Amino acid sequence: MSAAVELRGIGKSFGETRILEEIDLAAAQGEFIALVGPSGCGKSTLLRIIAGLEQADEGAIALDGRDVTGLRAADRDMAMVFQSYALYPHLTARQNMMLPLAMRRLNATQRLPLVGRFLGSARSILEEMARDVEQAAATLKISALLDRKPAQMSGGQRQRVALGRALVRRPQAFLMDEPLSNLDASLRVHMRAEIVELHRRAGVVTIYVTHDQEEALGMADRVAVMMNGRILQIADPMTIYREPAHLDVACFIGSPRINLLPLTIDAAGRGICGGQVLVERANAAQGERVTLGVRPETLVVHAEPQALSLKVAVTRFEFLGSDALLHARAAGLDAPLIAKLTPAMATLLQHHGELHVSAAPEACLLFDADGQRIAGTQTSALPASFGRASHAA
Repeated sequence: MSAAVELRGIGKSFGETRILEEIDLAAAQGEFIALVGPSGCGKSTLLRIIAGLEQADEGAIALDGRDVTGLRAADRDMAMVFQSYALYPHLTARQNMMLPLAMRRLNATQRLPLVGRFLGSARSILEEMARDVEQAAATLKISALLDRKPAQMSGGQRQRVALGRALVRRPQAFLMDEPLSNLDASLRVHMRAEIVELHRRAGVVTIYVTHDQEEALGMADRVAVMMNGRILQIADPMTIYREPAHLDVACFIGSPRINLLPLTIDAAGRGICGGQVLVERANAAQGERVTLGVRPETLVVHAEPQALSLKVAVTRFEFLGSDALLHARAAGLDAPLIAKLTPAMATLLQHHGELHVSAAPEACLLFDADGQRIAGTQTSALPASFGRASHAA
C-alpha cells in the first residue's frame, strides 16, 4: 500500500544557499506528522514545496501514489492553514469559507457576482456549498461567527475560521504552517486539542510545521526533527525523546534542556569526566572524546558521595509548583547541570552547598564526536530514583 503523501529526494536552494538536502518522507493515510526544528532549518520551505507554492530543485512528490511534482497548488487537493490566518478582511467568515469551494466547484460564468447566482446550474451547487460551510462551522463550533468579519473576531476565532476554510474542502491532506504561534499560551493549548480532533474526524494526512517541541510531541503520531535542511530523525514522540539518534535531536527536544557531560574513554573503556568515572563501560575506543547526555528528570542527586557520582556546587533551586529544578555547577563543565526533583526533596536539599549527581543507568545517552548515538553503553547499577534524590539522614 502506497503512502498517502510521499517525498523522495527533495532538494532546494535559494541562490547559493542550500535550504533542503535530500529530504525523504512518507506519511500514511490518517497520520499526523509534525516537522519541528529551529528557525531557518527549512521546515516551512518544505511545507510550501509539498503544497505547490514553491518548486523543488530536485526530487518528487506523490499523493496517493500519483506524481504531483509538476502540478499547480490548486490541482494538488491539499489544504493549507497559514500562520497569519490569511483571511480576506472585507469578507465574512461564511464568505471566506465559501471562497475555496466556489473556485473549485463553479466555472467562470457561475462565479460572476450578479449573473452567476441566478443561473439554474449554479443554484444547486451554491446550496450544497452553503450546507458544507454550515457543517464545517458546526464541527468547529463557529456557527455564530459566520456573519462576522475578521476584525470582529478574536485570534482564536479567526484561527477556527481558517481551519474551517481548510476543512470544508475535504482535501486529501492538511498542511499547517505554525498555525498557533500568534495565539496566547492558554489558547494555544486549547487549540492543539481542537486541531488533533479535526484531524481525527477528517481521517487524512496532516503535516504540521512548528518550532514548539511541546506542540510536536503532544499532537503528532510521528515527529520529524529538522536541522540545517535535513531530517535528522523521524519517529514516534516517545522514541524521539528517549532514544534520540543524534546529539542535536537530544539537545533540541526536552525542557529543561538535556545535561551534557564530556567524557574521555580510558584503557578499560570507562567514561571519565573531571577525573571521576561516570560510565563503567562505553562502546568507544581508548582516548575517544564522547558526550554523555542525561535528562534532568533522570539525573540522580545524592547528599553524600556515591560510586560513579560527580560533586557539584549548588547555585540555586527553582520551584515550579509540581516540580523543582536544582541548578548546579561541576568543575570542568561550562554549562550548569539541571536536575528535576519533587518539591519535597528540593526542600530537604536546599541548604546543601554541595551535592553529588549520578546518571541512572537506563537513562544514559552517549554520543560520538560527530554527534551520532553510540549504542551498547553500560553504567553502574545505581538505584534509578527518577525525579527524586537519595538523601542521607
